[in-house]
Amino acid sequence: QAEDGIRDVERSRGLGDVYKRQRLSPAHVREVNALYRFEQGSYFSPSHLRRGVFYGVFREGRLVAVAGTHLVAPEHGIAYVGNVLTHPAHRGTGLARACVAAVTAELFQRGCREAVLSVDPSNAAAVRLYAQLGYRDSCHVIEAMGHRRSRVGAIITHVCRRLGLVPSYKQGVEANG
Repeated sequence: QAEDGIRDVERSRGLGDVYKRQRLSPAHVREVNALYRFEQGSYFSPSHLRRGVFYGVFREGRLVAVAGTHLVAPEHGIAYVGNVLTHPAHRGTGLARACVAAVTAELFQRGCREAVLSVDPSNAAAVRLYAQLGYRDSCHVIEAMGHRRSRVGAIITHVCRRLGLVPSYKQGVEANG
């Protein structure tokens, strides 16, 4: 279905004449960071683009949409798609669809049997887009920030958990609903 999504976007609304979709490389890191600064403030290094699978859409030489991966592990048959962003002036034109479809198609070509992603369920447009590309709701994910601890702190926490003195992550989630 991902390949169909690419062809649909290229045929619709004359996008092939105005927009250019391409595989992104480490050489595109400045353009990627400029687009993300516009809204999310994320930072990418060249190694992110080298290790992952990223596609972008350019208009008049400027990156206006991007999608990529958080993780690619074909040896385990899985990849995690994300980093999807379209410049506000270009939303609703199918650019995110073209990027996500291209990323997904390449992941399957590389041997991934599953491509997963996370999306805010209240983002109806994104949920609809992913469903049209063949993604389906299979589980709910809780995003949380991890903090690096000292080795001593990690050992103390491990021992306390084993003794039942510190609640596990699961117990904390259950207690907080």
